[in-house]
Amino acid sequence: MPEAFHDYDHLIFLYLKQELTDEQERALNAWRAASEKNNELFEALTNENSLRKKLQSLHEIEGIKESSRALLLKRLFPEAQSEQVKRKRISRRSLATAAAVVSIFLFAGIWIASLNRQNKETPIVLSEGQQPNTDLLPGAKKAVLILADGREMILDENEHERLVEKDGSEVINANGILSYGTSPRKSKEAIYHLLQVPKKGEYDLTLSDGTRVKLNSESSIYYPTVFDGKERRINITGEAYFEVAKDAGKPFIVSVNGVEVKVLGTHFNVNAFANEEKIKISLAEGSVQVTTGSGNAVIKPGEQASVAANGKLEINPNADLDAALAWTSGYFIFRDADIVAIMQQVQRWYDVDVHYQDAIMQRFVARIPRSVTAADFFRILEATGWVHFKIEGRQITVLK
Repeated sequence: MPEAFHDYDHLIFLYLKQELTDEQERALNAWRAASEKNNELFEALTNENSLRKKLQSLHEIEGIKESSRALLLKRLFPEAQSEQVKRKRISRRSLATAAAVVSIFLFAGIWIASLNRQNKETPIVLSEGQQPNTDLLPGAKKAVLILADGREMILDENEHERLVEKDGSEVINANGILSYGTSPRKSKEAIYHLLQVPKKGEYDLTLSDGTRVKLNSESSIYYPTVFDGKERRINITGEAYFEVAKDAGKPFIVSVNGVEVKVLGTHFNVNAFANEEKIKISLAEGSVQVTTGSGNAVIKPGEQASVAANGKLEINPNADLDAALAWTSGYFIFRDADIVAIMQQVQRWYDVDVHYQDAIMQRFVARIPRSVTAADFFRILEATGWVHFKIEGRQITVLK
């Protein structure tokens, strides 16, 4: 899977505390220089006047219960008494700690900022009374393997299983990884397997050529137990991340909804969920050729190809790979995302049904671990004050 991206949110926190090492400072400066949006976000999160206002706003929120205010201050300042925070003059030194107003999201790896283009402060409000619903735990390693003869194997990270197909290929499931050996074939007939990952699941697969695949929730892959011939061809639905083993004599081809992605050896992600407007191919390293009914294009690292329903192919040379690949590293990352785009991922990972009572116009920037419960995920978004959630079993209602 891809190497973890720089934790620039944590670097901003260290910057505010004046604890950056030289290497960390270089990494932060490189991230700021990478795009105008990055630098604008940095300036917004480190502006001294803004930090003062955010800290002061804790004592000016009308209608918030004292118990909630105390809880919020406790979360923001775990090493200080809330009364001391309230009554002490806001010193320059405390501004480093005042970053905790932001670090409730930043330092914990969970942060939310406004991109609504309106220059007004939005109070942070904790929702009360919501207890984690054990039915809404995050997803885990689970999948179903369908063999050529129709038999099904239920897979998870706790099971250890081994089977040998009639062509001699060895199939092993261990520690949440399904892998195929390279034993000599005993049959000329090609054997295909189907690996299906349900909602609230993900799974890792190592194909017979050494290619590694990570499947997201509500996704599947159809592949041969052994690659014969002049190409390595597989089919997917949903989303998958590939680290393709190099073989110049056998190109690796991913087929999805009439689109083909052809590579020799590279790392890339394909997002082709049925409820998404476009198929998106994001390239981490190497190069791939994307072919549709209307043409083809070669994309380079850092670029993203998108294919519309009519086959129109577009290339984004400045793709947000952190967001596109975040799921492979155990995170949700949203940048300037609307609530519908966010809830599409929530539906798959937590296996819930979503209904909208109100239109939410604000857009969100967030980095949230996929390991949190759905209730905690919703609390994080509710902290903006822009959106609230009503949980009734597996039914989630979105409202202002």
